Amino acid sequence: MKQPADNPQRPVEPPGLERAIWRKLPHAAIASTLIPLLFYLYVLYFPPVPDGGSVEKTVMSAGIAAIAIAVTLWTAILTVGIGCWIVMVMKGPAKYADSYELSDAEEPREEMQEDTRPSSEPRKKYQLKA
Repeated sequence: MKQPADNPQRPVEPPGLERAIWRKLPHAAIASTLIPLLFYLYVLYFPPVPDGGSVEKTVMSAGIAAIAIAVTLWTAILTVGIGCWIVMVMKGPAKYADSYELSDAEEPREEMQEDTRPSSEPRKKYQLKA
């Protein structure tokens, strides 16, 4: 585990799975656009010879399929991105509850402490009991 420069006692945890997925989403979006586009361009420039059908119909069907595949993949990427964002927002920034050094004692101190409760009466001092 790496230690931050400001406090050597506080460990730094690696990012969660949502951060790793979040960083891969732009690559997935580019790939989900380029793969159907390349499929369409291949069919456009090297059309298959259909038996009893027209080349234009085959190219048009390939274009429709490419658009449908790209939109479906974009929707999936958007859904995963929203899920990652929600997890990151719900986790929030790192918080360290026990970042202060505690005194090591077997019993509480027997000191007088001032009462900090709000009241209209003058404040009294109470003895802490073990």
